[in-house]
Amino acid sequence: MLEANHDQRQTMTPRVVFLSAHLPSASSKQAGQQIAYDHLRELAQVFPVDLVSFANRAEYLDLDASLSALCEGVTIVRVTNATRLRGVLLRPDLPTYVALRASHRVLRLLVRLCRRSPNVVLWAEYTQMAQYVRSLQGLVRRSVLVCHDVLAQLCERHARVRRWPLDRLMRFGCRRLAGWEAAAVRYPSVAVTLSEKDRTLLTRSGAGNVVVAYPRAQFASMAAPECAGASEPTMMFLGAMDRKENHEAMLWFLDAVFPTLRSTIPSARLLIVGAHPRPALLELCQKIEGVEVTGYVLDLQPLFAKAWLAIAPLRSGAGLKIKVVECLAQGLPVVTTAIGSEGITADKGDGLIVFNEAREFARACGELFMDREACRSLGHAARRWFSTSYQPHEFGPDDARKLVLGHD
Repeated sequence: MLEANHDQRQTMTPRVVFLSAHLPSASSKQAGQQIAYDHLRELAQVFPVDLVSFANRAEYLDLDASLSALCEGVTIVRVTNATRLRGVLLRPDLPTYVALRASHRVLRLLVRLCRRSPNVVLWAEYTQMAQYVRSLQGLVRRSVLVCHDVLAQLCERHARVRRWPLDRLMRFGCRRLAGWEAAAVRYPSVAVTLSEKDRTLLTRSGAGNVVVAYPRAQFASMAAPECAGASEPTMMFLGAMDRKENHEAMLWFLDAVFPTLRSTIPSARLLIVGAHPRPALLELCQKIEGVEVTGYVLDLQPLFAKAWLAIAPLRSGAGLKIKVVECLAQGLPVVTTAIGSEGITADKGDGLIVFNEAREFARACGELFMDREACRSLGHAARRWFSTSYQPHEFGPDDARKLVLGHD
């Protein structure tokens, strides 16, 4: 009888319960939510899907009918300061960052969904959702955990840029988070990272079930024009400006890099492109000649065509920076830091130029600004790198099928 039930489970079409710590959305200004939506869309083309997602106030603005069209069932759980506090109080055994998404209500809902079918696969987006993966073991045929970042690395880097005593407190929390994460990535049948670098980090922590699935570059389908169309040497930064690492990157660049660059190239211009720039950044940029903050831009193609190069001067954060990949795909050379280049296999010859120190960063931008044709040549190389080394490995329907069915 047990063998018959096992055979039946193997032949039945799996039903996917898709759990996400943030709202999957094609219209989100956050790359992580766009990636989650892409995973959801590919899964829904192959399997019946029930969606359970947390969403904060800002994420609710991106809620539209497309989720109901993709999924057989949709449940959105509102995240507020009260629910975050409740989670921390209910689950003191979890690191605080993880407990912010702890909910008995969500667990009860997931149990009901998993019991509706003998052939359920749990797909969990973001490492924090491993808490539910563990609780549902035995109720699902298989589980997939998508780790958008290595949380221990993300936490440690945020602590590094904090002052005493906050840095000490954060480092204590980081050690606790690292221990939890090392155990958590072993709960699912398979953990998915977005870069080989993250897979290596999780494997070193003891996980033996980690695979890589490159996220799809959202802007790659756009017709990539020749770069450096602006008459004045122009660079762009692309990213959601309410993210701490992006905000801090621009503050550092404007303070430590841009004055040196302007002393060499007085006509240099900077476009800061991304939703929700903070008031402090807007106030600072009003005082600096040559800097324009655009906010969110729906059609980026004219800006890609205008820019001579892109910058990603990130000094904190973790995980694959999809905005760097997208700029390379659009034929822009990118000057970035080691953190901004993590997980990207391109090198200097492919248009990815890496410097951490302010003076070297400014010099790299200045050298490109003095040679428009060098920018265009590197832009062509960047586009070739994307089409030959990155694009063939992007997540697609076959990857969704293999991960759900167990052929990973």
